[in-house]
Amino acid sequence: MLDDELLIKYFLNKANILSLEYEEQIKKAFELDMGDYYTEDIANDWLSEDIKILNELVKKNLINKKALELYSQIDKNLNGKLYKKEIWTLKALKNDLFWKKQRILAKQFINELLNK
Repeated sequence: MLDDELLIKYFLNKANILSLEYEEQIKKAFELDMGDYYTEDIANDWLSEDIKILNELVKKNLINKKALELYSQIDKNLNGKLYKKEIWTLKALKNDLFWKKQRILAKQFINELLNK
């Protein structure tokens, strides 16, 4: 059970980074001296392989299926066919509707994990 709790914490931490408002995200980008690469760093946290782990957590009734669906949607958005070069900048992180939608999805994912 402890391992499962750590896994859920892992997913919460990853979602927290994505869910931060732009001002907090940009602060982290500068702390890490990443510039525009920070958007790619955020996306790289969302691994398609993690969906298998989430499926196992659903089977164990530790998270609900909605959490899995939200994670899958974020993964698809960040790593899938929706890829557009222009969204991978700090300017886009601030202004682009794409990133605003990802923040909302990440917040919903967090709520689903916490409200199982």
